[in-house]
Amino acid sequence: MIDNAGNDQVVFISYDRTNSPLAQQLQHDLMRAGLSAWLDKSDISSHDPDWQSSIAQAINSCSHFIVIATEESAASVAVAEEFELAIKLNRPIFILRTCALVYLPKTWQKRQILDFTFAEVSYQDAIGKLIIDLGSDPSLSPGLLHLLNAETLTVGRAASTLTNNSSFTLKGTTFRYLPFAPSAYSMSYLIAPEDADLCLPPSLAFFCKCTGRISRGDTIQEVVQHRLEERLPPWVLMLKGHVPKESESFRIPVTAPRIWNELVRSVVRLLEAPGIKGRPVDLYLECPAVLAFEIGCRLRGMAPFRCFQYEYGSTYFNVLCSDHGVWQPLHSSKA
Repeated sequence: MIDNAGNDQVVFISYDRTNSPLAQQLQHDLMRAGLSAWLDKSDISSHDPDWQSSIAQAINSCSHFIVIATEESAASVAVAEEFELAIKLNRPIFILRTCALVYLPKTWQKRQILDFTFAEVSYQDAIGKLIIDLGSDPSLSPGLLHLLNAETLTVGRAASTLTNNSSFTLKGTTFRYLPFAPSAYSMSYLIAPEDADLCLPPSLAFFCKCTGRISRGDTIQEVVQHRLEERLPPWVLMLKGHVPKESESFRIPVTAPRIWNELVRSVVRLLEAPGIKGRPVDLYLECPAVLAFEIGCRLRGMAPFRCFQYEYGSTYFNVLCSDHGVWQPLHSSKA
């Protein structure tokens, strides 16, 4: 869906489908900044019989060409073909680097490269620089942390500002998804009651969703239900993990350690964010035990936390208690 919003810049986003979380949020935030952003997943009908011509036409019509540079896109024939066409048309090219430079083709390394590894700068800072380079104003596309720090809003109004309509209703209360930050393999959100003021409670929940079939949902309602029953603040930071191409399940390939590592880094970045770091947190982990252990080790000393491991085939979270990373079995709590 292209919306010029009064701006003549049309940005084509080239990416590998493995990296859809970053591509989709990038498109969303560029459009909030008044730019047109073209992405095949939203701008080509699934019934289009000539999608290759549609892509070529979009590149021909664009003013700027962006590559989400990952190990997957570096190996993609389709991305290579799109890149070559952009060169032939002499389009300005931006390489959004999410991995080490050594993994990128040499032709990419000669172009303008922006750091999207989020190791030293946040997603919001990185996209702010990109928006300036594209000739627009990053203040038109504020991030969630800016809203938390600078404005008095309800969660519902913040969701409208962030233009996210995702929600669910539980026990008569509507909960909204507030986009936090993407990575190449995941997307994170803050989920909170729609009518509440956008002010973080003293303690939070964090939910890591990296396993399970898509058709089952993202289990967030079970997490919120558990919070309500335990009379805990139903504010949940959520990391929605990797869904491989052509898959119907959240899954982390054992042959892709980079995805495992990036998911752990995403968790740590989220829980170290300004205003969040240091708050007591309950971890709800629907992910492989190895990943759960790695997350616990990375969070050692950051803040007191408990760990709830979701059990399939039951309505329970197994609860572990942690005192700065030393885990002890505690009890089972109904979800």
